[in-house]
Amino acid sequence: MIFTFTFDFGGRTALVTDADAATMRTLSLALSRSGTRVALFGRERAAETARELCASGGEAEAFDVDYRDDDAIGKTMDSVLARFGKIDLLFNGAYVVVPVDKRKRLHEFDMELYEEILAQYYHGLYRVTKAAVRDMAKRGEGAVVNIISIRGMVPVPGQTPAVAASAAAVGFTRMWGVELKETGVRVNAVAAGLAADEHASGDRQPLSHLAVPRATKPEDIAAAAMFLASDEASYITGTILPVDGGFQAGYARSF
Repeated sequence: MIFTFTFDFGGRTALVTDADAATMRTLSLALSRSGTRVALFGRERAAETARELCASGGEAEAFDVDYRDDDAIGKTMDSVLARFGKIDLLFNGAYVVVPVDKRKRLHEFDMELYEEILAQYYHGLYRVTKAAVRDMAKRGEGAVVNIISIRGMVPVPGQTPAVAASAAAVGFTRMWGVELKETGVRVNAVAAGLAADEHASGDRQPLSHLAVPRATKPEDIAAAAMFLASDEASYITGTILPVDGGFQAGYARSF
């Protein structure tokens, strides 16, 4: 599918985290086509995306960052500002899912995996946003969009840390939308439904209960995220937008 839904973000700089993920890559490509300079937090795949954006005439650079370390995040943010001069838009890739073979009940869950998930998708989300918003607040403008999982609104068994991190992101989004009102920074979130690879990997939740009976695509999430970051959404903040084919609204009907 060719993603054609674009906004004019010319002259702006976007920071995209978890840029190794397919959805965040799709978002980065769409942002670049809309005139945005893109800083990507990630590793090998993020670096590949940055090279692709530059090869097609865009401006982008990938940065490796440790989401568990305040000092490392601060230094990386300084590098982003030195390279691009400002951060106008922050897209936090916080869609977290526990692999099927790792899902356990509360008292059986692997604590090492639990800590790893919370370090990146809970503490990391907070730390990166805190560091990026400092620049936005100084200039009195900016937009933050958290790309989270619908698990934060409809818990899925066997995924305690993923549900907890996603639910925390819901709370962060609402809180920051209120708390940052005087800085000119808006904060919203896209709550993504289950992706195609989750169904293919064994997470075969029936789709018949959905109003749109298919898995969520990266293009679905990218379009919603760009809308929430755009000037067209200037009156929207502290909002969670489910992009899930009706999963949240229709989940009960599957029983």
